Amino acid sequence: MSSIRCSEFTELDTGLLADFLASLDEAQEEIVVSLNEIRKSAQDARAINQLFRSVHSVKGNCRMVFLDAIVPVVHVIEEILDDARKQHIQFSVELADFVQASR
Repeated sequence: MSSIRCSEFTELDTGLLADFLASLDEAQEEIVVSLNEIRKSAQDARAINQLFRSVHSVKGNCRMVFLDAIVPVVHVIEEILDDARKQHIQFSVELADFVQASR
């Protein structure tokens, strides 16, 4: 198994790295809360919007700390959630499970 190596990330100052990890933890918590709300009501627009914003934050924060290899994967999830927000697709338990597994 190969690993992603990013010298820019490993060279970040500890304060910035701590801020990134804290924001990632916060987004993870928001994702879990949103998914739980969506599982109760798959068409909860507020929860779907919050889920989208949390995933969008993860993508932006990864980009800011040079974890560019992760961004395309998160972007695909973000696009799926955007389609759900715009009601181009219906949110489902399976989609919630997919997002849960990908976090």
